[in-house]
Amino acid sequence: MLRRARLATVFVPAALALLLAGCGGSTPKSPKGGTSNNLTNSFSFATATLPAYTASYAITGPAKGSMTWTIAPQGQGELLVTIHQDLQGNIENDRIVLTRKGLRFVSAQEDVTAPGHHLTISAHVQGKKIVETANVDGKAEAVNYPFGKQTLVNVAMLPTLAGLTMNPGDLQVVQDVILKHGVAVPIGFTANDRTKVTTPAGTFSVVPVTLSGSGPNQQVFIDTQRHVLVKYLNGQTTISLIQLSR
Repeated sequence: MLRRARLATVFVPAALALLLAGCGGSTPKSPKGGTSNNLTNSFSFATATLPAYTASYAITGPAKGSMTWTIAPQGQGELLVTIHQDLQGNIENDRIVLTRKGLRFVSAQEDVTAPGHHLTISAHVQGKKIVETANVDGKAEAVNYPFGKQTLVNVAMLPTLAGLTMNPGDLQVVQDVILKHGVAVPIGFTANDRTKVTTPAGTFSVVPVTLSGSGPNQQVFIDTQRHVLVKYLNGQTTISLIQLSR
């Protein structure tokens, strides 16, 4: 509990650390007003696929910074997704592998400094669990938590969503989304009507995806043909695509 309280102090208002913050609680509702407890329609994380590219983003809002995704082919049909994030000097590097069977989280490293605080974290998959070690203000701490076929770690959310083929109205409720520090929350994803979004990288035809739970809704704008995140809105924080290269 102490580490989570300190983490909240250190990370706010870091953009990706807040991706799912406050989204636990009641099960999201389906568009028809009922409650969905299972995967529905064609919105399946197991179908996630990404082409090879490098995407650069600007992060604006309470904290300013940058983020870069590099998607590169690996052996046996796998894709390695490397995420580098710099929020005002707070660095986070994560590695994810997309396989034929869907998402496989590999490892994450963070080094975060805030006024009066310093935090380093290393997390990796070991068997059927995620093993995480941390050093918070000079104190070593550790936590392990389950990792299964449907588990998503928060940092893996955006590239996974970008890798999906979605149609308006598609809905999915995930019961075991893991904030990277061990907190599991249910979160809903609803694909909305296609629209156009303009960023410094150009104008894109996108499917807006609403992320809903007990906290404020968030919007993720995905170009479902290029499989790239174009824009992400979370309160006052915005992530915008500024360059896409293949």
